[in-house]
Amino acid sequence: MDQDNIPAEEPKKGNLGVAIVWYVIAQAAMFLYYFGINNGLMKVQGLKYCYLGCFWPFTSGG
Repeated sequence: MDQDNIPAEEPKKGNLGVAIVWYVIAQAAMFLYYFGINNGLMKVQGLKYCYLGCFWPFTSGG
C-alpha cells in the first residue's frame, strides 16, 4: 500500500437530529412513567386529585 496516498481522516461529526429525537423519546418515556406511577398511587389510596403534582396548575385547590 502506498503510504503517501492515504487520505487524512476527517473528524467525526455529531448528528444533532438523532440526538434531538432520542431526547424527545426520553422525555416522553419519563412523562409516561411519572404519570403511571402517580395514577397507580392515586388508585391505591383512593384519591380524587393529583396530589403528586400531576397537572398541578389545572387542579382546584381548596
